Amino acid sequence: MDLASEIVEVEKKSAQKVVQVVQVVTNQTEQAFETSQPTSQPTAQPDKVVKIEEEGTNIKNETSAVELRWLLQFLADLESEARPHPRFKSVTHLFELFKEAESRAARVEEELERSCPDYFERVGYRVGELACLLPSTDEVEAPFISQLQSELLACRSLPELKAVAKKYSSYRSELVRAYRTLSTQEQLKIDGIKASSISQEVYKYVGMALSENGQTLEDGALVYIDKDAPHSTSSYVKVWLLNGINKGWQKAVCVSRDFLTLVDKAVDSAATLVEGEQGELFGEA
Repeated sequence: MDLASEIVEVEKKSAQKVVQVVQVVTNQTEQAFETSQPTSQPTAQPDKVVKIEEEGTNIKNETSAVELRWLLQFLADLESEARPHPRFKSVTHLFELFKEAESRAARVEEELERSCPDYFERVGYRVGELACLLPSTDEVEAPFISQLQSELLACRSLPELKAVAKKYSSYRSELVRAYRTLSTQEQLKIDGIKASSISQEVYKYVGMALSENGQTLEDGALVYIDKDAPHSTSSYVKVWLLNGINKGWQKAVCVSRDFLTLVDKAVDSAATLVEGEQGELFGEA
């Protein structure tokens, strides 16, 4: 083959290669475009309308019923006609609630599937919508949080505190947030009321978050010392999370005494409740 023929042949092969590359890029662009298209809004069907007041009545496990009510209330607020619902103050807060929903849903997967099969499809769509309407972070304290703080500080006894917790059971995340943004002295007042739920001395854990045996102990949590564990003069003790048995705790966690601060109880007389009989309170990890 002469030089001219070789040049022609090379040019043909180069042209074919260019066509192949263009085709690959075109295909990739089309695929990326298709995946970037927004999904259509799920069509609400009459038989899937969430009936919050009726959910949980057929669930035997009380803890599962609480989780399911929270999840359905979260969905109802997301789909509220008020856009956005006053509950959601920022994108950061919205995503915190979404993560909490994922965690709660994992514990009641079967019940949620029966009650609302397209739950996360609807939640995901609404979260995406509201994220465009909310500020990225909280610029001012939310009026709702201020309202919760006022009701917490108005409590003078454990029954009153439990009544507030029950009243806002579907807004537990906001209730915890309201408590944690109180001043140190205001938190101690609430801690003293919660500590009266058992006869033993109660301490506030002030240290780094610990995770042991699938149990988490967070900074600020209320605990009591395991009376059956030998302590002697050891600088470490085993503690139980206040209300921990109701939350699935099966073993005490070992912590340094230096991280425990004794809580002054709000009442002088010891409570007659035992750990397994405590009602659901907020702010306990």
